[in-house]
Amino acid sequence: MSNANTGVIPNVYTVSPDGIDGGFTSYKYCDDGEIDKPDCLEVDWLEANGGCGGATTLHTVSGTGPGACNYWGCRSTYSFGGATFHMKVEYGSDGRFTITRDGQQISGDSLDPPASGQDWGIVQSTYQSKGGVIYSSQWTGSWVPADFCGGGPGDLDGSQFRISNLRISGSVVQGPEPSKCGSLFSNTTAVMI
Repeated sequence: MSNANTGVIPNVYTVSPDGIDGGFTSYKYCDDGEIDKPDCLEVDWLEANGGCGGATTLHTVSGTGPGACNYWGCRSTYSFGGATFHMKVEYGSDGRFTITRDGQQISGDSLDPPASGQDWGIVQSTYQSKGGVIYSSQWTGSWVPADFCGGGPGDLDGSQFRISNLRISGSVVQGPEPSKCGSLFSNTTAVMI
């Protein structure tokens, strides 16, 4: 995150669209909160505010208002104040996740507001029936996570971040079987700009 600018939101998350048997394309993208996209489960493993801090957020239902994992989300916000960190995302059979970032554990119990059993049931049933597409991008807007780092929008054109050593264990629920990486690509790095 050392080259990610404050006010820019680099992220890694999943969305769970319908009908991607032929493969995922941008017109099948869904989001729990964008006005011009259909609603779907969104699990933000990391939405950062530059290299300063970020949030993990669960969006299971549409709408706004307190007390639900809706467009506003059930969130855990934290500071990482460092350039490089390691994350591990694990799901239990009940849909609950635990995210470990350099030893700090972010579980469903640390979200505010707390996720309910109904929220975890939505995660479980959605992942079982639709799976999740892992998505990553950078964007800017009037809202930023970890607003203690500063506001937005930041310099998107001059911001970049890197994801490396991404390993996924799971099964394909819909869409084509992904290509297996050969030994040549076993430790590839994706630079998102």
